[in-house]
Amino acid sequence: NIELYRSSESQKVLLNVGGIEFVTCKHTLLSIPDNLFTELLTKVDLNQEIYIERKGDIFKIVLDYFRTKDFNYKHHNLKTLLELKEEAEFFRVDSLYTELDNLTKDIELVSYEHSGNYVY
Repeated sequence: NIELYRSSESQKVLLNVGGIEFVTCKHTLLSIPDNLFTELLTKVDLNQEIYIERKGDIFKIVLDYFRTKDFNYKHHNLKTLLELKEEAEFFRVDSLYTELDNLTKDIELVSYEHSGNYVY
């Protein structure tokens, strides 16, 4: 389903997150209330690339959430879920953060000790 928007919200936005470029619409980034882009997009020149020093590979998942409002945790391992939770908090995507917090709240990472190489 392709939709055409004829307003300033359809303006393309070029993001560079951690060295990975993303192109999306202003409308997409504003589709979740009170996120980081709600404020950021009013303060930058949308004709210029916006660089954000975060994990681009994880931001790809965040951007998909902006587009679909859906997230399937079964496609990701624990490390990715924890990194995604951190990014959801940074980008202030509260609904995604809450979902990830509920998934990971009972998981506690404990220390790991290594006593040396195994000798046999």
